Amino acid sequence: MYYYDTASRPGWVVVKGGTLDWPLALKLARDDLNRPIVKAVSIEAEEGEILPTAIRALPLGDILRDIQRRLGSDDPIAQFVVRSMLEVSTAPRRGLRSTLGPAHYQRVASLVQARPDLKPVDALKAQWPDTTTHTLRRWLRTAELMGLLGPDQR
Repeated sequence: MYYYDTASRPGWVVVKGGTLDWPLALKLARDDLNRPIVKAVSIEAEEGEILPTAIRALPLGDILRDIQRRLGSDDPIAQFVVRSMLEVSTAPRRGLRSTLGPAHYQRVASLVQARPDLKPVDALKAQWPDTTTHTLRRWLRTAELMGLLGPDQR
């Protein structure tokens, strides 16, 4: 049986008991199906060191199933978990290609055309500062192939 502590680390759920040798802090979120997922894990050994085999043996699946089972109840821990879960990220997962539609590329073209004083990449960087230059150039190239931008606007 696992025990959950929500007071010792704000925003985290600390799991104790079961097969765990030390407390395990989890930052939880919801996936697109509203299931709990782990966004971050923090482990602090009270003594000694944490070996890779111990990390691989963490029963994260069991813990998440236990949390999922409790979510429908009036359990105060479950209520905290629900409140502490982060919103679903709309950003695509790393390694997966998102499918951006024509509306996105139309927006790319309109941003570039609205700022003729800037290089096209710089105009897009102002709108999407966290997006890599490589990705912005790919968006510009796709907008050009769609006929939304001329070759001189790339």
